[in-house]
Amino acid sequence: MELALSYMIKKIDEYAVSVLGIPARQLMEESGKAVAGAVRELTPLGGEVAVFAGKGNNGGDGYAAACLLLNEYKVTVYDVFGKGQRSEEGKFFLGEFIRLGGEVKKLPTADELSASLATVSCIVDAIFGVGYSGELSESEKNLISIIKRSTARKVAVDLPLGVNPDDGSINDSVLSVDVTVALSYIKPGLVSYPAKAYCGRVVLSELGLPRGKLASRFGFNSTLTDNDWARRTLPARPDNTNKGSYGKALVITGSEKYKGAAYLSLEAALRSGAGRVTYLGCDSLRAELLSRFPEAIYVKHCDDTEAAVRLSRESSATLIGSGSDTSEKTAELVRALLSSEGSPLILDADAINSIALYGGAELIKD
Repeated sequence: MELALSYMIKKIDEYAVSVLGIPARQLMEESGKAVAGAVRELTPLGGEVAVFAGKGNNGGDGYAAACLLLNEYKVTVYDVFGKGQRSEEGKFFLGEFIRLGGEVKKLPTADELSASLATVSCIVDAIFGVGYSGELSESEKNLISIIKRSTARKVAVDLPLGVNPDDGSINDSVLSVDVTVALSYIKPGLVSYPAKAYCGRVVLSELGLPRGKLASRFGFNSTLTDNDWARRTLPARPDNTNKGSYGKALVITGSEKYKGAAYLSLEAALRSGAGRVTYLGCDSLRAELLSRFPEAIYVKHCDDTEAAVRLSRESSATLIGSGSDTSEKTAELVRALLSSEGSPLILDADAINSIALYGGAELIKD
């Protein structure tokens, strides 16, 4: 899945409207549908919904959502800056909300707002969009503090308050939400820590944009590794193959002290798609590992370095060191593997520590 930086979002919006001929009002309407859908998932029918709308397109998206929710919930929109909407699309949905009987309020006093939010089931953050930068005013910080204290479920339009959309950094006023409705594309900040911890479940609304045309027009340098990406990227396996067609992995990991390392590394090797995985590690772990991973092959561990090297040569790749303990014995085995012309080696953790401490690091070639 492609990730789009904030400066790209503005260009994509402009391209969609001016070149592709997609009405800006249609894009805002699609945004509203996505936000309304997120609210419905979190809020019992008939509950109270408070929408905090800014003056930009983010606020317009909030008004579009409020229009769709009005017949199902008690909806109040707070005009955060008391200036209505800047864009024609935002003005349209503001007017539509009022025409449908919706109530738009200016921000009351802090005590009054806190009291009003006490009965609200869901809050929609539609104050700032991805284009916002700068310091928050004291009144804005106070507003965010009140929203934070509310026990209502929270939905963010495009990204939560206080989150940098590009690098995932946060400020002191960051708002933790239950759902973030990402519009058109997911921004890197939504899937990067520390911001990721505040974004809740991220739901993408593509707004009906033609992804193929946008991909050919814009350069997306960042991608999110997800299930869809894996399905598109990993090659399909022909039916007339067997486990011998997909390589052999040798796993030399774990110890009595670090049992989990053996478990995790063996599972990773099996999940990688290797056709045959052999475990040559701590003897005391074999019974436990066998009960969990019966498809692996288990070889009794011994001090026969030559036997380990021979197994490595018969494999397509060898992993050594995860939780193996830092010791001369580990270093000896690593040195032997490095000196042999066996399979490609993956040196992890104690394999590296051991040769650094007991010698052998010079065998690693550039």
